[in-house]
Amino acid sequence: MTLPKQIIVKETLSELKDLQRKSGHLIAKRLRILIEFKKHEETGISKRAVSENTGINHNSITKWRNVYLGFTQTNKMFVNKGLQSKKPEIDARPLRKPFKNPCR
Repeated sequence: MTLPKQIIVKETLSELKDLQRKSGHLIAKRLRILIEFKKHEETGISKRAVSENTGINHNSITKWRNVYLGFTQTNKMFVNKGLQSKKPEIDARPLRKPFKNPCR
């Protein structure tokens, strides 16, 4: 069996809990994961154990953990990531110039 990953969370528990209270439902789940990692910072904790403690799917925990570890700044980027739409944004400009009839 592999050893659990040790993840060092820069924020304090009080900061994380405060952000969790102020954030929406999806972001609060991510912060709950960070709180679990913060509690087990010295010994490390497996994604399965975090999943059992929080009730969040282990695949989501892996994804969010990698996103958090990928950032070098504070977790503001982690929190502000939000959902991304797959639909392209509609531009307000017309797509092409209107057709002019040359016979007129």
